[in-house]
Amino acid sequence: MGHEQRLKNHVFFVFLKNYHMVKMAEKKKQHIAPKTYLKHFSKDNFVWFINKKNKYQTKPLREGVKHSIFKKDYYYNFPYKKSKPILENFFGEILEPKYEKIMSNISNKQNLGLETKKLLIEWLFMMNFRSSMFRDNLTRNVTWINYMRKQLEKDSTLSENETQDIFKEGKQMGKLLQISTFLDDEDNKDLKEKFYMDFMCRKWVICTSNTKNFITSDNPGYSYSISADLVRLGRPSVSSMYNLNFDARMHVFPLSHNKCLQIYLPKDEDVVKMRNIGIEEYIKTPIEFHEPEPFEIDFTNMCTFISAHELIIGKDEKDLLLYCSKNKQVFNEILQIVNNASIYSMDGVRSAILLLNYYFESQGF
Repeated sequence: MGHEQRLKNHVFFVFLKNYHMVKMAEKKKQHIAPKTYLKHFSKDNFVWFINKKNKYQTKPLREGVKHSIFKKDYYYNFPYKKSKPILENFFGEILEPKYEKIMSNISNKQNLGLETKKLLIEWLFMMNFRSSMFRDNLTRNVTWINYMRKQLEKDSTLSENETQDIFKEGKQMGKLLQISTFLDDEDNKDLKEKFYMDFMCRKWVICTSNTKNFITSDNPGYSYSISADLVRLGRPSVSSMYNLNFDARMHVFPLSHNKCLQIYLPKDEDVVKMRNIGIEEYIKTPIEFHEPEPFEIDFTNMCTFISAHELIIGKDEKDLLLYCSKNKQVFNEILQIVNNASIYSMDGVRSAILLLNYYFESQGF
């Protein structure tokens, strides 16, 4: 059975048990950042954004949440002729509308136990594995493996045409592998179970800000790790894909311009509670709320910048001015300090933010 037929027969998403095939209307422009999500960072359905890979962009730009900057042509179609937008329709008509229910529960502080946690995990899974960063990582890995394999088989330098064919094949395989993540089969069962258990067995907190805004990106959500090995190896403590290991101190996801979800490793008292009442009761514990200090929001936004693929998105122009740096080299050095040196204490976070503020002031922001 082909990949596309498997998707038609077995589209499955963590907790979704009954999927009815939606109408296959042709959709050329497909959102990589869902508009239902972008609306929560918008003012009158407009957001500000910068492209971190565009060195010529010196100020934030403003566009509507339906603008083509947030879309790509046939992005979730299988790479075959006459392929229908099955996954795009599944996202847009089945999953994305659930975000309003999530945000309504959070705003009204209702049903914040197992029901909302399940909906959030479903949403986080979709956002993590539908992202263009996830696909590009898959494409890069597949392309490198194929290149090395064919290089060894030929035992000589590959021609330009052969290299181009490898890159073309890599793009197709990266796309297929990404789409296949949403299939209901044994290959993905372990991933979905691991994702569910890692998130459920943690402490859930929503930071609600009445001062500064949270920003988001085209790859929203990240993990923040505390492993000294990462620092020693020169690897970032901020991971753009969720780190499903228990060296991840917390998973973070910006929910809106004034709300951000933080899912922590359980502390000692949480572990004791989990043992006393049992895991099945612990995961029903309602999500808690926290009012963050301004420096915590600054740090969260800096990590969002680090983990973004291309686009950084915010409600107000001023939220993004900091990231249109005039001196990229110095800015990147400070990013590294934030990324690595501050992982052990909030004093480290404060120091990093002070350094950032000093730098931004010196740059005339």
